[in-house]
Amino acid sequence: MPKSLNLSITRHRVKTLTKVTAFLDGIKRNSQYSSNVYYNGITHFQDFLDEKYPNHNAETILQPLSKNEINVYELLDSFIPFLMALKLSVKSIRIYLTAVRSYLAYYDIDVIPSKFRRRVKVPKPYREDEEPLDAKDIRKILLSCNNRRLKTYLLILASGGMRTTEALTIRLRDIDFSVNPTKIHIRKEFSKTRASRDIYVSDEATQYLIYLSS
Repeated sequence: MPKSLNLSITRHRVKTLTKVTAFLDGIKRNSQYSSNVYYNGITHFQDFLDEKYPNHNAETILQPLSKNEINVYELLDSFIPFLMALKLSVKSIRIYLTAVRSYLAYYDIDVIPSKFRRRVKVPKPYREDEEPLDAKDIRKILLSCNNRRLKTYLLILASGGMRTTEALTIRLRDIDFSVNPTKIHIRKEFSKTRASRDIYVSDEATQYLIYLSS
């Protein structure tokens, strides 16, 4: 059976498990995105149980874990090579492992952090140094962009130095065309530092902003 079809069947099975649904509904109240990611993690966990613990599913495994009939650290440690065999990224493996830990903790199966670090060998992410875009790269991107709205967005990012999500939250009232260079106010609720600030954009970005706002 193709892996994608098998995973789809497993997702459907997981969705019918009452305890899993209750857990995901709680996560969903704060974040739909987190709920979806955790759903994926528990789906992979169910696939793992089908292979390693065929007499259990993501719901029935809770009881032997709570009674220490199955060691939670050994379970989680053996879950990792299963995920690695799927050729998942280290980031995905760590997220799915977090999802399962959170699910277990929701049902009072505590994973002591110090024991977890000693007994569960989680792959480490290897960070590659990021290279900033230089003026040549930025010019190349702008010249290849033919969409006016997108080009305006890129010009604001290039000249204002703000974060991408901050630029997406700009309102017309946040832009002050009366000063030169044009000033844009970044609201604190959308700033990563949770502090409001003002940034200034180039004349070319200003021209595009005026065109779009007219």
